[in-house]
Amino acid sequence: MKTLFVRDMVSRCARNYPNKPAYVCGDRKATWLDMDTRSDRFAKVLQDLGCGKGDTVSVLSQETIEVYEHLFACAKVGATRVGVNALYAWPEMHHVLKDSGTKVLLVDARCQALIDAHRVDIDALGIRLIGFNGSHRYPLDYETLIAQVQGEATWPALDDQDLLLVSYTSGTTGYPKGVMITQVGVSNVILHCLASFGFSPDDTWYMPAASAWAVVIMNLFGLGNGMTTVVPDGVFQIRAYLKDVERFKVTTSLIVPTMIQRVLVEIENDRYDLSSMRCLMYGSSPATPKLIRETRE
Repeated sequence: MKTLFVRDMVSRCARNYPNKPAYVCGDRKATWLDMDTRSDRFAKVLQDLGCGKGDTVSVLSQETIEVYEHLFACAKVGATRVGVNALYAWPEMHHVLKDSGTKVLLVDARCQALIDAHRVDIDALGIRLIGFNGSHRYPLDYETLIAQVQGEATWPALDDQDLLLVSYTSGTTGYPKGVMITQVGVSNVILHCLASFGFSPDDTWYMPAASAWAVVIMNLFGLGNGMTTVVPDGVFQIRAYLKDVERFKVTTSLIVPTMIQRVLVEIENDRYDLSSMRCLMYGSSPATPKLIRETRE
């Protein structure tokens, strides 16, 4: 049976749910048609810059919608997506960029100070820098490029075992190590999790972990059923998370037990309408029976 790749899911969501919000972030909203159209245009930009199947296109960013436009564009041209952790020290960041063979790096203007002091090293690696999300100092600008692009990207043939993502580890026992995740691996996670967790097209999903590593896949679940995904605006903050749950009527969410404990402390001090939430999941570490009982109450 032919694999339904991420790029196929993006196009089908755009066709089936063109006006439905795919991602919301702060005061911004992008429909499925927006995501498909803008990632199509960035895919053509990447090909015009000489990036194609098997090349690495990385992103250094706080949480924002463009993270997913970038990922979808990589999926469409068969490029490998690497998220660069903004919390890395420069030696770790340099290692990731060199080890992955990054050809193009999309840089959130809020993160440019992390690499501007090391432009000589960046240039030595031959990396093209594209700035976005505000004022930046790079010659290539994301919005300008996708606005001026001409023509359409060519979609190469894909194999199940082609790489879609490389997720780097935390580097606690040496330099970060790249974990290779295939096209079919990502597709399987999306489709199996939708069935296992019981998500519906009417759900609004919120998984606020940093998108630089493999959990970015969890914010692709909407590709399988068209549901809306909320992403943090910048970095995770507990009060902002609870306000987002209230504001966007979040129905399903996943956070880690330490975040759950902070939620319990915060709602003792302030009131939030969390009545929309029907399913709260946790992961990455154990939760005590006491914490689960208190959370359920």
